Amino acid sequence: MKKSTMLLFSIIYFTVAFFYGCSSEKYISKWASSKITVDGKDNDWTNKTKFYKDQDILVGVQNDSKNLYVLFETPDRMKMMQIMHRGFIVWLDNDGGSSEDFGIKFPIGKKRGNFYPGKDMKEVEQNFMPTEMEIYNKHDKSWSSFNIGQAKGISVAVSTNDNKLIYEMSIALHPQKGDDYFLNPKADKIGIGFQTVKFQMKKRPSNTGERGEIGEGGEGREGGEEGFGGGEFGGEDAQGNRTGFKPPQNFNFWLTTTLAANK
Repeated sequence: MKKSTMLLFSIIYFTVAFFYGCSSEKYISKWASSKITVDGKDNDWTNKTKFYKDQDILVGVQNDSKNLYVLFETPDRMKMMQIMHRGFIVWLDNDGGSSEDFGIKFPIGKKRGNFYPGKDMKEVEQNFMPTEMEIYNKHDKSWSSFNIGQAKGISVAVSTNDNKLIYEMSIALHPQKGDDYFLNPKADKIGIGFQTVKFQMKKRPSNTGERGEIGEGGEGREGGEEGFGGGEFGGEDAQGNRTGFKPPQNFNFWLTTTLAANK
């Protein structure tokens, strides 16, 4: 085979591989024919969701002429703990891609608290229910904090019911009177990303007399993320060095939704 032919095949192969690897799930939004209340409940979403078995998540997207509505659910206890403790970000890309240009962080994460996989989620909800949210904008490359309800144009809610976590959000599609935040997409496609905030290890202060590193907010148990400690999250050897620590994988899932038209 000639070198030029082999080069052409290589270019085609890597081009296809590149675009396949960068693609996201395709999702057709449903028209919101009735009012959707953002309250952390899924009773407005009957027959308007899709279950992703490999991710163990349920996703729903609806829109009307004014707003985009998003539902995210999971019964996975590890994801539930990561969302409540680390924080959860929904990214929105007006070009229908996967750019992290505009993000809504809610819950913002709990920096202290004894979380573990067997903890009762109702107790978590009662003791750590978030009242704040953060918004990221690429123009100033920083997060701005708001109390829930202060960021006009955005509504968020989260709850734990029937052994699952339910996240619900809405955002104005276009500029509306009184709204501070809106999408204003260039076409009929919007990229939506769901992401848990990345886990970070933090050194214990040297003056505490305690050894090793702690997970973000780990309280009550030394080592391990979210106060999990031990087991698959590692331990210490005789010299006090951290061994076998494996933080849970960061969750990151994207889809491209096509907006529905009123029929």
